[in-house]
Amino acid sequence: MATAWDITKGDPSVVIGIVDTGSLTTVPDLQGQLVPGWDFITNSAAMQDTGGHGTLSATIAVGKGNDGQGVAGYCWRCKVMPVRVASSGSGFDSGLAALGIRWAVDHGARIISIGWSDEGTYTVPEPRIASAIAYAAQHNVLVLASAGNTGATGPTHPAADPGAYAVAGTDPNGALYSWSTYGSWVGLAAPGCQWGYWGGDASNPYGLMNACGSSTSAPAMAGIAGLMLSVNPSLTPSQIVGALQSTAAPVAGIAGGRIDAYRALIAVGGKPPPPPPPPPPPPPPVKVQKPKPKPTGKTTPGMRVQKGWLRMHWHLRIKVRKGKVAATLRSPKAMSCTVSIKSSDDLWFADGRRRRKVITLSARVPAGRYGVDVWCKVRKPRRSALQLRAFFS
Repeated sequence: MATAWDITKGDPSVVIGIVDTGSLTTVPDLQGQLVPGWDFITNSAAMQDTGGHGTLSATIAVGKGNDGQGVAGYCWRCKVMPVRVASSGSGFDSGLAALGIRWAVDHGARIISIGWSDEGTYTVPEPRIASAIAYAAQHNVLVLASAGNTGATGPTHPAADPGAYAVAGTDPNGALYSWSTYGSWVGLAAPGCQWGYWGGDASNPYGLMNACGSSTSAPAMAGIAGLMLSVNPSLTPSQIVGALQSTAAPVAGIAGGRIDAYRALIAVGGKPPPPPPPPPPPPPPVKVQKPKPKPTGKTTPGMRVQKGWLRMHWHLRIKVRKGKVAATLRSPKAMSCTVSIKSSDDLWFADGRRRRKVITLSARVPAGRYGVDVWCKVRKPRRSALQLRAFFS
C-alpha cells in the first residue's frame, strides 16, 4: 500500500458506510474517523458495538494511519459511517439490514461495505435486502459484499445480488484461501486476513487482532475504492469495479483477480509523486594549506633574455632591487659592441669585459630603474642575444 499512499491517503469527503454491528467510538484509531451513523437496534444515533465485527471492519477501512499506534486503514483519510443492524456478527435481521443500507445511501455514503453473508443458505436473494442494494445502485453508491467462507462455488447473498460486488479472500501468495467462496460470479479478491480492532470483548475492548475471513476482505476493498474516489470523485460504481478488475492480478477460481491498489489508482487518474531530487554533489576535497616557507634571507637573481637581429642599437628598461646587475651580450661582432647600464641619476657603468663573441658588464647598483644599451659598429644585422641577470622588482 505504500506506493498507493504516495498518490493519496484518502479524502474526508469520501464516506464509507459500514452496515454491521456498529462501532466503538472510543477506539484510538477511529478518533476523528467517524461521521454520524444510526443504531437500528436501539433506534438511536448513540453508537455502540457489542458484537465487535463492525469496529473491526471500520478500522480495516479507515483506521487512522501514521499515528504511532494500532493499524493504518486502507483509506485512512476517508470517513466511516457506522450503521448498526445487528448485535453480533452471526445473526442479521434482513429487515434491519435493508433499512441500514437505505439509510447509509440517504445520508451520504459513497461506498457501502457488507461483511456478512447467508453462506449459501438461500438460493434466491432476500427481497428486502436485494431491493435496498438496487436502491444503492440507482443512487450511484458502490456496494461491496463478502463472498462468504463456504469454500465452495455456490452463490451467497447479498454478495450475488444485482448491484452488489462480491469480494473473495486471498492468501499471502495471491491464491484463494481454502475457506473462501469462489466461482465465476465472484469478480474481486482482496487479502483474506486483516489487522484491526475487535470491539466486542468487554475484557479487552480495544483488542488488536489479525482476523481472517472474506468479511475482512470487503472493508479492505471498500477502503481502496475510497482511495479511488478521493482521486476521482466522479467515478461510478461500474467504473470503479472496472478499473479494479482491469488492473488486478489473475486469481484462479474467480472471474476477476486480486486488487492492485497502486495500478487501480493510476487507471482512474492518480498521479504518482515526482521522483526524489538527486542527492547533492559531494563537497569539494578540503585543500590543505601548506605553510609558506619562512624567508631565509637569501634570494636568487632572475634572468631575462633579449634575442634577435642586432644592427646598431638595442635598448631595454629594467627595474631592480639593490644588488648586482650583469649584462652579457653574445654576438659574432661582440668585440665591436659596447654595453652600458644607465641609472635614472645618469650614472654609467660601461667598463665591460670583452671576449671573442661575448661581452660582459656587471655592477652593484642601488634599487631603481635602469636603461641597458647595446651599441655596435656592424655593416649588416647579426643574430645576437642579450642576457640580463639581476634582482628584478
